[in-house]
Amino acid sequence: MNSVNLSIVFAPNLLKDKEGNVMDAVADAQFVNQVVQLILDNINTSLIPLEDQIAGHTEEDGGSENIPRFLKSDEGYVFKPIPTVRGSKELEFYKSLDNYDKTLVEFLPKYIRTEVVNNVPYLGIEDLTYGYLEDFANVADIKMGTRTYDNSATEDKIKAEEHKSSKTTTKSLGIRFCGAKVVSPTTGEKIKLSKIWGKQLKHDKIYEEGIKRFFWHPERSSKENQLIVKSYLNKLERLLTFFENNQQFAFYSSSLLFVYGPTDSNKSKLRDTITLVSDDSNIGISLKMIDFAHVDPLTPPTKDESYIFGLKNLISFLNQLLSEN
Repeated sequence: MNSVNLSIVFAPNLLKDKEGNVMDAVADAQFVNQVVQLILDNINTSLIPLEDQIAGHTEEDGGSENIPRFLKSDEGYVFKPIPTVRGSKELEFYKSLDNYDKTLVEFLPKYIRTEVVNNVPYLGIEDLTYGYLEDFANVADIKMGTRTYDNSATEDKIKAEEHKSSKTTTKSLGIRFCGAKVVSPTTGEKIKLSKIWGKQLKHDKIYEEGIKRFFWHPERSSKENQLIVKSYLNKLERLLTFFENNQQFAFYSSSLLFVYGPTDSNKSKLRDTITLVSDDSNIGISLKMIDFAHVDPLTPPTKDESYIFGLKNLISFLNQLLSEN
């Protein structure tokens, strides 16, 4: 039951006067609205800040539009602020999942609902870290494609985006780290890598300082590292097959979210987002596409070559990891 349903159920009892006359209170429409809003506000306080947010806007960096940070619920969902036109476009994308190719849907987080907190609308989707041991989940946000603007962009916007892309691996490789969290599998020590770090990674450094650093931890056995990388390669190859046949959408400024680590036996059964790397291991991986504020329709036979270019480079890097180790 969502917050709107709850307000409908409980508001009448809360509005009763001492004689139990609901109608006298209901007659005061302004009073009713204030009480219902109070109910909604109190319900929404169950959402708490996402402390381990690795990309997107935070309270310290809300961007030019001062967008607040992500929130999360204890039921295993993340709530992304969507106060702008771009946010509305992303919400519509999630609400239309039934119309998409089944393979694409496999790579999309499940949409749960929207919430309003402090007059800001939030989009609720699966928290991909849910189901992992909380202090041991490794997370990386990798922006895909060489193009970061959609068809609505003005000439000035296009120039600005292309200038930014030329300074990062977006233009040269079609991939860029937007942030990551690397966790020691033995001590739980966390290293948080910011979006500034990701922007500063150059073409000749991204393999050693980005790809290898995230996907191949030196404290983990070679066999376990190989299983993790192979599991991701299986998923990435399947995603590439989809894109090579996709003539429906172009995904600009969209990311892939990677999560892996030991699973929590109390939670992992509740999520089908986790794939165990082997039958006798508790290490799982998750991979989903995120960020859909700049999705445009394609005109057949056009393909999303920008995204395909990035996928092929990412797959090549992971294959390099396996061949060198």
